[in-house]
Amino acid sequence: MLGQQGVALSPDHGQVDVPPGPSLVQALTKVNFIVPALSGATAFFTMAAVMSSTPDGMQVSGHSSDLATFTIEAHVGAMYLPALLVGDLVNLVRLVISSTMNSKYMVVRLVACMVFLVLPQQQQQQQ
Repeated sequence: MLGQQGVALSPDHGQVDVPPGPSLVQALTKVNFIVPALSGATAFFTMAAVMSSTPDGMQVSGHSSDLATFTIEAHVGAMYLPALLVGDLVNLVRLVISSTMNSKYMVVRLVACMVFLVLPQQQQQQQ
C-alpha cells in the first residue's frame, strides 16, 4: 500500500517504511554541500580577517584605542540589534496586508501605514 509521496506503508501498526538516504560520507562529498560550505567558510574567514585587523589599522592611522573599540562595538550592534525589530515589522506588514485584503478602505490604510513608517524616518533625517 502506498501513502503520501509514494512511501510504502506497512500493514501492521501503520508505520512508514522510509527508504534509506545517502550515507554521511556520500552527503558530504556532493557538490550541493561542498560549494556552500566552502563559500561560507571563505566568507567567514574574510570577515574575521577584516574585523581582526580593523583596530590595528585604526590605531596605526592615529585613532585612539577607545575609538577602535567603539567602532567594533557599533558594528556588532548594527548587525544584531535589527533582529530585535524584524519580528514586529513582519507582524505589522502581515496585519496591514490581512486587514486590507477585503476592505473598501484599503488605500486609506496603506497610506496611513506608509505615513507612520516613512514620515518618522524623514523627520529624523532632517534633524
